[in-house]
Parts: sequence; C-alpha cells; structure tokens
Amino acid sequence: MSILTSKYWKIPVFAQKFMGVWPYDDNLYDKVMRFVVCFSICALIVPLGARLLEEIGHDIRIVIENLVGEMYASGGFLKFTMQIQKRHMQKEIYEMISRDYGTANDKEELAIMREHSEIGRVKAIAYTMCCCSTAAIFISIPVFYPLLDYISPLENASRPREFPIYAEYFINLDNHYHPLLLLMAVTGTLSMIVFVTYDVAFAMCVQHVSSLFDVIGLRLRRASAYASDPSIDQVDAEKKVYFSLLKAIELHQTVIKNVDYLERTYFLSWLAVSLLNVTGIGGGLLVVMMNLHSTRDLIRYGIFFTTIFIHMYFIFLPGQNIIDGGLKVFDACYETDWYRFSSRSQVLIKIMMVRSIRPLYLTGGKLFPMSMETYAKVSQGIMKALPLHLQGFIIVPRMTTTQMLSANA
Repeated sequence: MSILTSKYWKIPVFAQKFMGVWPYDDNLYDKVMRFVVCFSICALIVPLGARLLEEIGHDIRIVIENLVGEMYASGGFLKFTMQIQKRHMQKEIYEMISRDYGTANDKEELAIMREHSEIGRVKAIAYTMCCCSTAAIFISIPVFYPLLDYISPLENASRPREFPIYAEYFINLDNHYHPLLLLMAVTGTLSMIVFVTYDVAFAMCVQHVSSLFDVIGLRLRRASAYASDPSIDQVDAEKKVYFSLLKAIELHQTVIKNVDYLERTYFLSWLAVSLLNVTGIGGGLLVVMMNLHSTRDLIRYGIFFTTIFIHMYFIFLPGQNIIDGGLKVFDACYETDWYRFSSRSQVLIKIMMVRSIRPLYLTGGKLFPMSMETYAKVSQGIMKALPLHLQGFIIVPRMTTTQMLSANA
C-alpha cells in the first residue's frame, strides 16, 4: 500500500475515496456517497430526456444538444456503476502494483518505476484540470451572462437569465431559478468527477505496466553487459546472465497477467464508452456548427466538444502504451548479445521472443484494440461523415418571420 499513499497516486486515491469507490473501504460514507452520485446523475439524465422528448418536431437544435447531454450523462453513470461493480478487481490490481513495488529492491528498477509514476501523475493533473475547467466554463458562462448588463447594457431591455442546459423539471423555472441552477451545477460537477476518477485510475495502472516493460529491458541489457564484460569469470558471467534472463522472464509473465487483469476489468466499459464517445463527438460537432451565430454558445460547446476528443484520446493512449511496451520487449531481446550466451540462456531468450511476437493489447468489448490507430480511424470517419450531416443544419440559415413574409411577397 506504500506506493498508493505516495504523491504519485494522490489524485486517483483522493477521487476514489471522495466518490465512495475506494476498493479498500466500504463504510457508511461510501454507501451514502454512491447513492448521492447515482441520484445526481439520474437527476441529470431524466430532465434532459424529458425536454428532449418535448422538443422533438419543434427545435432540432435542442434535440441534438440534449442527445449529446444524454450520452455524456449515460457515460458517467456507466463508469460509476462499473467502478462499484468492479471494486474487487480494482483492489486486486492495486495489490499487484503494491506487490511489484514491494518486491523491487534494485535502485535502477525503482527509479524507472518512479519515473513512470511521475509521468502518470503529470498526466493525471493535466487531465483533471482540463475536465474541471471545462465543467466550470460550461456551467458558468450562462450564469454570468446577465452580468453583462452592467458592462454593456442593451437598449430598453435586459439579458434574460439562462440555465447551462435545456432541462424539464415540470415546475416554473423562473420561480425556482437559483435552486435549479445549484442542482445543475452539482450534478454537472459530480458527473465530471466520475469521469476523472475512472479515467485517471485506469491511466495510472497502465502507466505502471509500462514501467515494467522498461524494467524488463533493463534486465536484458544487464544480461548482455555481463556476457560482454571481460573482467568477470566466464562461469560467474554465465550464472549472472542466466539469473538476469530468468528474472526478466518472470517479470514478463507478471506483466502479461497484469494486462490480462486490466483487460477483464475494463473491456466492457471501454466498449460502451467508446460508442458513446463516437456518437457524442458527432453530435457535439453538429451542436458547435449550429451555434456559430452565438459566440457565447460557440465557446461553451466548442470547449466541451474539444474535451470529449481529449477524453477519447486519453482512454486510447494507454492501450497504445501497452502495445508499444510489448514491442519493446521483442526489440530488447533482439538487441541482446545473445550470441555470447550459453545454450540454456539462448533458450530463455527464444522463449521471450516467441511470447513477445504475440501482441499485448487492451480491447473495447473484444471487438477492437484500444490503440491510436483505432483512435485515428474513428476520428477520420467522424470528420468525413460530418459534412453530410451538416448540409441540412448549416448551409441553410434560419429565416426570421419578417424574412419569410418578404420572401412570400
């Protein structure tokens, strides 16, 4: 547990404890917080859906915006329920990470692992700041919009009070403006924290696995150094080479088990989240294009859409790191001075190379690999399909009543 209490893991550990999904706790606070978060997300999904149904056939812009909002909220609800359901598996992953650090007694190997932990920490901070700032901007711009009356007042009018989202609560919105605004702010913030909690924990776990790939490379390079060192007796050198290779194989087997456990923990959620992301990005682009006339909404939805893209990048990048790590092991085996090894050491190298040919990767529902190639194909597909969907929304501008009467005349 020592590494989990270090500075590297502060963000995922604090977030999981705050949200009540820390796998080592199951007290009253955790149960109450799980109920609060689930209720909050449902309090976002239901009003969005109700307003969506009301606007079908009336305002296509609100329909699309609320569809994107429903996908976002549904993704948050899915991630949170998966965290609750998979707590025992998450605990096992943390135990494996703690065990890897606990059994490492080599300074160079520990330095590599800490270096990767620091990389993961920086990524976690950047991703958390990106998501939180997006939520703050998206919620705050409509709230502070009426304050422009004090800076740049309109003639004979004032700017109306607005909500961050289009929702139907079946009550008078003007009479309950501040309580509803607070509710939207709380539900929106909690849903964003759900995304941060889930994604950062996943990224940190994968970053640890990436560190083990580099440790394997270090052990293989040491084996070559022992075999090439003329100052070491040949018998002693062979023993050291064999021992280093044996440790490298053992660690490689550990990495394979870790990747398999990560796959079984996350593969279903990444399938659903990836599908929601793809549809959300397509809808988000439409929303951005339909709000080109409004600088305020363009900024809000532009930032939100960009964050969805960053979110998808953030969940596909760790999968690519796993693939690259597996290839690193094969290259490290190939680059060893294997011709200087004894026959029994060469057998060990062959075993590692054969196993490394078979790629290690994470998947989305066993249907597609979580890799940057998949990310690029999905992004290109969205961009190519977008102009077809925009023709009915962007090319033909809206006409006011006066323009319509003039045209008919």
